Amino acid sequence: MRRITLVLTIVILAVGAWLYLGREPATPPPVPTNAPAVLPVISSAAASAPAAIIASNPGPAPTRTPPLESPPSASNSLSIDPALAFSASAPPDVSPEVILGNMRNAIRLFASMLGGNPVGNNQEITRSLNGENSKQTKFLKPEAGLRVNSNGELVDPWGTPFFFHQLSGNEMEIRSAGPDRRMWTLDDLVVK
Repeated sequence: MRRITLVLTIVILAVGAWLYLGREPATPPPVPTNAPAVLPVISSAAASAPAAIIASNPGPAPTRTPPLESPPSASNSLSIDPALAFSASAPPDVSPEVILGNMRNAIRLFASMLGGNPVGNNQEITRSLNGENSKQTKFLKPEAGLRVNSNGELVDPWGTPFFFHQLSGNEMEIRSAGPDRRMWTLDDLVVK
């Protein structure tokens, strides 16, 4: 009798495991569009950005972020696009908050296409986003306000290099020094 009970228990556990492992993974619940922003500056400015640039954001703050204008296309050229070269001003209709959101979206698109975030310092991440990756795909779009300085670093609208902090295998914090051009002050803009 014990053998039968043991065999039935093992069979039930095996069938349960097979059913559990064979099912479709649960999709996470959608993020509400009215979720709170990480920084009030980002959410209030994003709300006033041009409607053509803003779209729903699947991640946390800001509540609405701009997408890249179009999906990146494959390219064999690994040089920096002259349109990405830093100039004293970003496109006039793209706010700093929208540019930071575009930076986050470029990294998220990279991660979804290549299986993980770009790694390294600003220059290495810039090279990866600009086509030096296994698919030779460019994720940086000048119309999104993404600019590269003469050192090959992605810079914010004030010309200060972004600070990239890898929080986990699939989450990265992106920090802009803000208008005072000094990191870790109250006017910094941050997204994850």
